[in-house]
Amino acid sequence: MPQQVNAALTPTVNALAEKGTRFTRHHAVYPTVTRVNAAAMLSGCYPGKHGIPANHAVFPDHDPGSAMGVLQPELSAMAANPETPVLFVPTIGEILASAGMTHVSIVGGSSGCGYVHFPRAEEAGRGGLIHSEFSLPSELGGAEAEILGPWPGSSVPGLPRIHRVADSACRFVIPEIDPEVLFVWFPEPDGANHAHGVGSDQSNEGLREADAAFGRILDTLSARGDEPDVIVVSDHGYSTISDAVDPASELRAAGFVVDEGEGSVLLGNNGGSVLLNYPGVGESDIEQLMSWLIGQPWAGAVFSSLPAAQQFGALRVEEAFMAGKRAPDFAVSMAWDDSIVDDRLIGTAFNGGHSPAGAGLHGSASPHEIRNTLIASGPSFKRKVDSSVPSGNVDVAPTALSLLGLEVPAHMDGRVLSEALADGPNPQELSVEQDVTYGGALNGTSSAGRYFARKVAVGGRVYLESAGVESA
Repeated sequence: MPQQVNAALTPTVNALAEKGTRFTRHHAVYPTVTRVNAAAMLSGCYPGKHGIPANHAVFPDHDPGSAMGVLQPELSAMAANPETPVLFVPTIGEILASAGMTHVSIVGGSSGCGYVHFPRAEEAGRGGLIHSEFSLPSELGGAEAEILGPWPGSSVPGLPRIHRVADSACRFVIPEIDPEVLFVWFPEPDGANHAHGVGSDQSNEGLREADAAFGRILDTLSARGDEPDVIVVSDHGYSTISDAVDPASELRAAGFVVDEGEGSVLLGNNGGSVLLNYPGVGESDIEQLMSWLIGQPWAGAVFSSLPAAQQFGALRVEEAFMAGKRAPDFAVSMAWDDSIVDDRLIGTAFNGGHSPAGAGLHGSASPHEIRNTLIASGPSFKRKVDSSVPSGNVDVAPTALSLLGLEVPAHMDGRVLSEALADGPNPQELSVEQDVTYGGALNGTSSAGRYFARKVAVGGRVYLESAGVESA
């Protein structure tokens, strides 16, 4: 979270922020889960375009009858069919390879997070992905293991894997490959935040170790005489869990059939959001489900791709940039608020997963989960600037391509963060537009409230700021 970047906890990252550009209004992509945002960073696109709707979702083109976890080996099985690519758009690795340049990602997080960094690395022919469980292409991981041995197992906090990510960068990727773009992904503080809560001793320990490991990578580059441009970004922010629910049990108790193929509600549980598909049913069934969702205290904003649900008050999936071939029938953000936790961390939300009250949570459209960290520092960036111009995870790839002198593809949803570039405009010169979109009156009456989606735009590029329920 942005407030965790400070001299005591993250001296390496804080020093970069102090001498470079700190973005104070940065945005994750909804749903605020890892695989969605990793794909957004590497592709420059929102989920409706890149094709990963959530960590756990129905992929209708691959298997319309059940939800799938975005993990290995499920992803490689899907990729084996040329009609069902993991991503519908190229990643920065593919774009660089076509220009004769190299991108390598080293990922200490989940297998799904790793895979979406560079799904077509084999075809690209340059660079690739190194992960604890697999590599793309496989020979890349084999060469790394010859030098460093096997990866350590998972733990919370994941200190051994933090150290391995840094070792992989310092002892293998930098000296042996020397890529134009190196993306390192540390497993903490995410694991400890989920298990013990944001700001816990375990979370702080993981954050300190990740910061020190990152410092070691920068020192390795500096020892070679390199002065790189550095972008530090998190995939999402956090809330603290106020209460936990089991959406599948709640649906069954209400009389719905769950996860039994066509005619049942297919559920993708993502903690802070639940994605629902309801194939093979009529308009009355859709309205019944929508009516039930409206009455649940744990359900916040509801987005839907179904006109029947939209007529009943749901926001269109377009408002969350989810419209596309794999858009869910319903995306339900858990209800959130602005409660103060432990006098320092703001925001609580319901959780649809297994973690208890007090633990960390993300996935919803809470502003505390959407607002995340972005810092840019190096010779190409402005010095000692705090920019309040809105930015987003979709801007990482376009900005990186611009730094390398490459053209940004027209299909990308993100923009080049020109206000942070040394020769770019003053941030105060950029025009910022704000907008709120509302769904129809819930329960069909003007006194029952309505869903809202708050957005902000810079140069025609739009970011979701939050979504929830506005009471009448």
